[in-house]
Parts: sequence; C-alpha cells; structure tokens
Amino acid sequence: SNPFYDSTNPNAPRSKVWALGCRNPFRMTLKPGTGSTDRTVGNPGTLYIGDVGAASWEETHVVDKPRQNLGWPLFEGLTPYDAFATQNTYNQDAPNPQYGIGGCTQQYFYFRDLIKQATPTGTATFTNPCDNTKTIPTSVPTFVHNRPLIDWAHGTGPSRTGIFSGSTASTINIGAAGSPVSGPQFGGSSSSGGVFYPYTDFPAAYQNTYFFGDYVGGWIRSMTVDATNKPSAVRDFVNSGAVVVAMAVSPAETGLFYVNFYPSEIRKITYNTTGNAPPVAVASLNKAYGPSPLAVQFTGSASSDPDGQPLTYLWNFGDGTPTSTAVNPTHTFTTATSAPTKFTVMLTVKDSQGSTNQTSLTVSVNNTPPQVTIVSPAVGTRYPMSGNSTYNLQATVTDSEQTSAGLSYQWQTILHHEGHEHPDPVDTNPQTTTTIVPYGCGAETYYYRIVLTVTDAGGLATTKEVRLDPDCATTSFTLVDADAPTDQDIQPLINGSILNLATLPTRNLNIRANTNPATVGSVVFALSGTQTQNQTESVAPYALFS
Repeated sequence: SNPFYDSTNPNAPRSKVWALGCRNPFRMTLKPGTGSTDRTVGNPGTLYIGDVGAASWEETHVVDKPRQNLGWPLFEGLTPYDAFATQNTYNQDAPNPQYGIGGCTQQYFYFRDLIKQATPTGTATFTNPCDNTKTIPTSVPTFVHNRPLIDWAHGTGPSRTGIFSGSTASTINIGAAGSPVSGPQFGGSSSSGGVFYPYTDFPAAYQNTYFFGDYVGGWIRSMTVDATNKPSAVRDFVNSGAVVVAMAVSPAETGLFYVNFYPSEIRKITYNTTGNAPPVAVASLNKAYGPSPLAVQFTGSASSDPDGQPLTYLWNFGDGTPTSTAVNPTHTFTTATSAPTKFTVMLTVKDSQGSTNQTSLTVSVNNTPPQVTIVSPAVGTRYPMSGNSTYNLQATVTDSEQTSAGLSYQWQTILHHEGHEHPDPVDTNPQTTTTIVPYGCGAETYYYRIVLTVTDAGGLATTKEVRLDPDCATTSFTLVDADAPTDQDIQPLINGSILNLATLPTRNLNIRANTNPATVGSVVFALSGTQTQNQTESVAPYALFS
C-alpha cells in the first residue's frame, strides 16, 4: 500500500517510502483515533512529526495520507529554502522526454521542477521547462508542498502558520491580528516531536492537544488542532528548563512524561486539582563530609509555599536516630568504625492543607572527595579549524579512602554556541575519546567544554572541566555556500582538496579564511588555475569573494 511500492522489488528504498521531504525528523506520534492495524487497509494513521531545521526554521508537520512531500531541501519551514530552491540539480530518476527536441538541452528534470508551493486546492500544473505547452509526464512523480502546521525561527522567533492570499501561499505570525492560530510568539533551534494528551485531568485547554518541544529552546508547548488537523491555538506549558528529547503518556496513569536530556532525567508533569500548590523543599548543609563524630548544620528555611501557607518540617537523618521538626537543625553523625559511611538525609515539608514535598542531601562520614586533574586535553588546548579532531580524555584521579573500583566516571563534551549549549551523551569510561568538529572563528561564538565528574562509593563527587577554543591564530579555510541567506559552511578545505560539484548544494561558492581579526589585519587571497581571483580582505569575515 506504500505509494511508491514496486512489486518487482519490494525491498527497494522507494518501496518503503510513505512520505518524503523531511530534513531531520525527530520524534513522531500517531494522532489518537486514526489509522488501522489491518495492513490491507493501507492506513497507518495521522503522523505528527517534529522536523529539525537547517539555517532558520523549526517545524511541526502532519502526514495524514500517503505520498506527501514535506519540502526539504527546496523548502525549510513554510517558505522556500533559498540555498536550494533556485538550484538546477538533476533528478536522474526523472528523464525529460523533450531532451534533444527543439533545442532542449535539459536531459533530466530538476528537483525544483517537480515540486510547487502549496495551493488552496492542493493541486498544481507542472509544465515541461523545455516546452510550456506540454506537461511533465504522469510517470514522473510531482508534488505540491505539504506545509508544516507551524514553524518558528531560530533564536527568539517569530513563530508562524500558513495562510493563503488569494491563491498564493503566504504566512502570518501566530497571535497576530487575523491569524487563524492564537498564542504567544516564540523561537527555538531544535524541534522535538511530542504526543497527544488523552486524559481529562489537565485543564480543558490542554486536553486532547498536541504537546511538542524544542531541545535548545528548553520549552514545551501545547497546540490545539481540529479534526482536519488545522491548528487553532498554541499555548505555553513549560517555558524553560525542559531539554526535551522524548515525550510519552502512560496507558495506566495520568500525567505527561518527558526525557530531560541534561541532566539525564525522566520527568512527569501532573495537574493539581485541589487548587493547593505543593510546597517547595529546599535544604542545604554547612559540611558534607569529615571524620566521625561529624556535626552538621542543616538549613531548611529557604523552603517555601506558593500559596503562602505556613510549613512544618521533618528531617530524617538516615542514621536511625530520632527525626527533627526544627527548621534548621544541627545533627552529629557518629560511626562505630573509621570506614567511610554514607547517610542520606531527607527533608519533608508540609503545608497547612497537607500537601508535601521532599528533597535529600548526602553526608559522607570518614570520607573526602576524589582529587581530580584532567591531563588530556591540556588546559589551553585550541582545536584546529582544518577538520575534525579526536582527543584522548584522561585524568589523574586519587581518593584517600576508596580504591579505583569504588569510583565512577562521567565524561561529557559540551559545545557552547552563542547563548546556548549542545551537550553530548555522558561517557562512563575512566578513559575515552571525544571528537571535536571545527566550529568557530566566525561572527558567532563557539567553544567546547570537556567536563569530568568522578563520584566515590560514599557519594562524594568532584567535577573538573577544560575549555577548548578554536585555533583562530592559525589560518584555515572553509568552503561556504554563498547562496544561503547567511553564508552557510559546507566543509573545511585543506591543501589538495578536490571538490565534487555534483555533491555540493550550489555552484555559487566562496572560501572563508578562519583567523583572528584581533591579530590579523588583512588576508590576501590568490586563486589561480582555470579561474583567477586576487582579493585583499581587511574586514572580517575574510573571504575570497567579497
């Protein structure tokens, strides 16, 4: 039942395609009540997809029937992607029957010949670029762009939805006068597809709505759609702190679950129907380790209640001694031996209506934290801009009370880009490697943080980090897509690089010199060969063609 199924070659890639034109689909879900488990029906249901954008736009797509084309790379978000939309790139699976007739030199149709922007009817006429009196044969697949429900720009926005001005596709900001979609403006940089919420415990505005997020923006929002998948409202839900990479609902209990990538957590969001918000427990201590007997001053007075109700306190020190109801108690931990001993201290706060909240602290008696020094990469390391670099991750670690078997490691590489970060997964090997991609030396700020946390069996941890900056003093070169709105990087260049134009997104290329404007006043480019160019650039970014 797939739209491009080839019965003579059922394992061919085209036989397995239901929809196309995604760039980087990140999580998808079935809309409840759609589709059939009977494969002979050929209806898997309505798919809601988070699609991660390229230069400018993040997207939420819906695929409710076969053979839909979501547009990439001719479109990004609701609108054409300039870097590709004007490119004459052959689709070598689409031969042009007019080739060689009447002076036609176009042997194959270009990809841009085979897709058109959305229309009110969902249909369009595709004429042969060599003879506009003839249409492209029906044997060649053609598409009308299936625009996303909404898109949002990188950074602070805007967020948009699609409309038509007469028969011409257009856009309008969410929440603007005349917009079919109400709600606030927002931005982000990495779409995360979500789920529909099927339960009735949330407020009515959030019931049966689609929840979606943005990994870099750190938020979760809710979108209301109708039976035909037309959006009508977007609402704030979690405005910050949600580094969301997956969402789910449980068949057995209410609440919205999501995976928070950094730190590694599974979180659950529930709605309090009593009207009484639970208190917030906050605990601190003046010392977390030391020899027995260890006297520790605990502080719970930073705890609070959103409704302003008075709080009661209950401290459990985890050592079998009586609990304390003091706000800021002092407690002495005593052990029978000199062996390191870990105690988990729990603070429970309760408001006057009985709602509670807990937090915990760790006290490690007869113990000291590990001593950690990162030795590779060394402090002050600068990564080259000529290509990917692999670094050994090594540290000198000692612990006065623990053997190496009692130590756990967490290495993490974090790319810092302007005002946000992209953390890699945690690596738990004592020694490992990391690969650094050459970002930086342009208008935007990039650097890497190599972070190591070592935790001993007594619960004490030490965190150290090394910062890696780009080597902008040593000049390197980057091939740039000059058709892109902001000159997108394509690949590093080194001496002897050979470029295959058939694999590049454009013929309109530039070369940027990556160097430090603070120490380099100008760069002289000298291009020789079939094409010559001599250019002195005195203003960063330094480029062959200004």
